[in-house]
Amino acid sequence: MRYRLNAAIAVAGVIVMLAAFLSATTGCASGEVDDNSSSNGEDVENGGELDGGVADAPQNNGQSDTDASGEEPDTDADGGGGGGELCDGDQDCSDDDQVCDLYEEICVDACAAHSDCASDACRFSTGHCLECDDDAHCEDGVCDDEPEPPVCRDCMINLDCPGDLVCSPDFECVECVDDAVCPGPFTPFCNTEENSCVRCANDDQCPGDDICHPGGEDCVECLDDTDCPEQYECEDGRCAGCESDTDCPGGVCRQDDSVCVECYEDDQCTGSFRCDDEDFICHECLDNQDCETLGAVCAFEFDLDLQHIVRFCADCETNSDCVGDEPPLCNSDYQCVECIDDGDCGASQACSAGGSCI
Repeated sequence: MRYRLNAAIAVAGVIVMLAAFLSATTGCASGEVDDNSSSNGEDVENGGELDGGVADAPQNNGQSDTDASGEEPDTDADGGGGGGELCDGDQDCSDDDQVCDLYEEICVDACAAHSDCASDACRFSTGHCLECDDDAHCEDGVCDDEPEPPVCRDCMINLDCPGDLVCSPDFECVECVDDAVCPGPFTPFCNTEENSCVRCANDDQCPGDDICHPGGEDCVECLDDTDCPEQYECEDGRCAGCESDTDCPGGVCRQDDSVCVECYEDDQCTGSFRCDDEDFICHECLDNQDCETLGAVCAFEFDLDLQHIVRFCADCETNSDCVGDEPPLCNSDYQCVECIDDGDCGASQACSAGGSCI
């Protein structure tokens, strides 16, 4: 009898010890406070009250702030999971009910109105948001529907550009893409790297041994002293150092700066030609007064052979020079004519090679 009683007491002791162990383990798992926060009897952080040395565990409704890897889970723009994924197409969207926003490149619900899209452009047939669906969606540009998805461009054709600008292969409105659209005579060539009209784009477009100045604003004799003969110095694009006209084959020595030029006074030109004190070249005329005896105006153009501007007397330079009994139009030969093309003539007429309606 005493043996059974002692055995029962021993079993009961084991049960009590096991219960105490389980209780301690459960307390640690549910948010038992550490020694530092409980030892002084003060309240635990986040408002937890001490109760027998154990603080109440923070409540999160059973939700974990991190996943098993310790990283925050992905959510869509509305805070839910499974959306807002980056995409290049619908195949990248894990939610079969969503499509790829082709403008923002994220997975979203299909659009039903333009206002559903950040770009304000919805393709209703598929529910995709696009950069554009027509020109109205492109501010100061046009919608190019050749690529998929469509994109906004500055231009597609020259008519899309303002003024005299033209459309480049990169779909940008620029001053030029080739020499054909560059106005003469001061900027007859196109710098195709900058798409701008310039005096020269390379040395081959300059007369003689002249050099194209970087930027193309002018042809110059030199850029530095190494471009000049020995004992000469480069000053303002010209080699300075001549002492007399004999030092300047085909020209004269401008004494004030020792630079060789074609002329610096009118009497250094042949006949009635005059010296231009800006380019120091002899021209037939410098202004309309020089052409009055011929009943003409002083026109100018860029001479591709000479590679510089030439000024000459002509019937006209613009249509406004064709007055009185003269035909009303000024052609490319600086002559007043009745027509330049068939559109200048009546319905049953055509423009002849000589500029008359027949």
